[in-house]
Amino acid sequence: EVLRADGTKITTLTNGRVDTVKPDGTTITQFPNGRKVTTKPNGVKIVLRKNGVKVTSFPNGKKVTLRPDGTKIVLRQNGAKVTTRPDGTVVTIKPNGTKIVRRPAPEVVEQPQPVADLDQKSLLKLLLRLMVNAERHGQDVQTSLKLTFD
Repeated sequence: EVLRADGTKITTLTNGRVDTVKPDGTTITQFPNGRKVTTKPNGVKIVLRKNGVKVTSFPNGKKVTLRPDGTKIVLRQNGAKVTTRPDGTVVTIKPNGTKIVRRPAPEVVEQPQPVADLDQKSLLKLLLRLMVNAERHGQDVQTSLKLTFD
């Protein structure tokens, strides 16, 4: 047993388990298999498994699991389970078994069509629209066209 100057008490058991008690009341238990359990004075318990999975349990019954791949699973007090996948998909399973899947909206990138790719009819429509717009705003049509195509 070791007592540090800051008041932390560390106990190593014969089976390889290490128990640590911090001055604030936080306890940390490290097991030989790599699992680590931290219990805070407020009742929050954090379990870090050897495989990198982290499970946080709250006194109100809520439990949050974080996986190394970025998946987050929340078990709510009412029994609902909400899983957020790395791609942003959210799967909610309500206590009555109803499953709701929300996928993130795909990103839409609109690329303007290069003028050189327009056919003659489309090019004429574009020119006419530019001319009408220039006149409507009191601009010189020739200057407006020059700025557009430079």
